Amino acid sequence: MTGVKRVPLALALGIGIALSILCAVFAHLYPWTNLLVLLVGIAAGVLLGRSLPERITPFAVVLLVLSALDMTQIALAGHGSSSQSAGVIPPPGQWAGNFFLLLPWGRFNIGIFDIFLFAAIAEHCRRRGFTFLFTLLPSLIGLVFAYAFLQFFYHGPLPLIPFLTAGWLAVVAFTRYHTSGPRVA
Repeated sequence: MTGVKRVPLALALGIGIALSILCAVFAHLYPWTNLLVLLVGIAAGVLLGRSLPERITPFAVVLLVLSALDMTQIALAGHGSSSQSAGVIPPPGQWAGNFFLLLPWGRFNIGIFDIFLFAAIAEHCRRRGFTFLFTLLPSLIGLVFAYAFLQFFYHGPLPLIPFLTAGWLAVVAFTRYHTSGPRVA
């Protein structure tokens, strides 16, 4: 997304938010709402990634604050939810904020803010000189950490942002350790 300027991204974000609200209120358009969630999450994430300085500290502060908020939100929401059963279409109010996959082996969802951070982390890494595949690595590492945590330690609602932060910190530590990698300030 290096060729896309901020104004078209902001316009796409605004249109995506407006359409998401309309879809959640007036129509049952699942699975098309997934496209709107992706549009809003990616546009907002790229805007955040371009808005913050390229230095590590400001981005780390944002990730740590969002991690704390995500953990607080999961703790306050409680652990049990009867609407999490496999194969159940989510209520319309959740369509505008989650990317849902209803698969034969279960229902999976990723929140819009998680997608937002995937894009923000990738854009921040791109601005720091990482190659395309390396920009995806922090989020992939975070997803692996989260999946391993769910498999071996905990079975319930899980805040994903702390794991994305851990993945980003692992890549930052790796690039700092290996001076031949992408530039780090």
